[in-house]
Amino acid sequence: MGRLIAVVNQKGGVGKTTTVVNLAAALAEAGRRVLAVDLDPQGSLTVWSGLEPDELAKTVYHGLVGPRRVRYDESRPVRAASQGTGAHSSTTLAYLSEDEDEDVSATDLILRTSLGYDLVPSNAELGLAEMDLVNMVARERRLVALMAPVRDSYDFIFLDCEPSLGLLTINALVAADEILIPVSCDFLAWRALEVLFKLVGRVRLELNSQLRLIGILPTMFDTRTRHSREILELLYGELGRELPVLQPPVHRSVRFQEAAQTGKSVIQYAPDTPGAAAYREIAKQLESCRPVRLSSRIWQAGRLPRAQSRQGQSVPS
Repeated sequence: MGRLIAVVNQKGGVGKTTTVVNLAAALAEAGRRVLAVDLDPQGSLTVWSGLEPDELAKTVYHGLVGPRRVRYDESRPVRAASQGTGAHSSTTLAYLSEDEDEDVSATDLILRTSLGYDLVPSNAELGLAEMDLVNMVARERRLVALMAPVRDSYDFIFLDCEPSLGLLTINALVAADEILIPVSCDFLAWRALEVLFKLVGRVRLELNSQLRLIGILPTMFDTRTRHSREILELLYGELGRELPVLQPPVHRSVRFQEAAQTGKSVIQYAPDTPGAAAYREIAKQLESCRPVRLSSRIWQAGRLPRAQSRQGQSVPS
């Protein structure tokens, strides 16, 4: 059975999608079977993977909420993806209607990409999922049921979570075996860990006792700024005494944005850059390192060591 890893952090702009794309590409390069699931209504993972979200007939939204709950717009044609290729058909247009009553499974949603991994895509419709899920039975376990039929087909399944702690993220935490937490090297991202640890603690107690932490990944590290170096020291020092903090950190680089624009991973676009090397190394660590439980002392207390200002005073919470 494949390992299901939720890449999660409610703080936006910390590199979740960048991490999913490039770890998935690095593992695929090493011969692993990899599936990436876009759980963000913004569809950034879908766009980076070379697809146009608004032209997709079915997305993860349909798999989560079921066919009768999907809101359809019959006046808008939807371009269907060619089966098994991940490429768009230029001639086939699918019009969805409320009369459709077929169950949507994960196998119906999976598309191949040119980046080496398979994809369950997303688009803006997923933003409606919170309203649709709230009154459903076992609403926190919809993703568990959706992923169950395909888990044996992959070595790794990555869940690219939205920057929120709502029902979509809770579904990811309940479905996952492990979590990977990207943290950009800045103060607000550091402080956001407290809230995330509390939520993970509650999920472990009430919904998924097997959930483990595979690691915290420092991202967007800038050697030129003192602040970035201070946060990295806190991650490897204070937090690293309790929890696994992966090395090396991922340095800030324009190559990631350029790779996204071309629809390639940085592994493909700039294979000899430090960013590509970092994700290849982290991919190797994922295969060998053992996940751990989040320290109950950390998440129950809900407090992290305070980052220090340049004057040596604690920065207020």
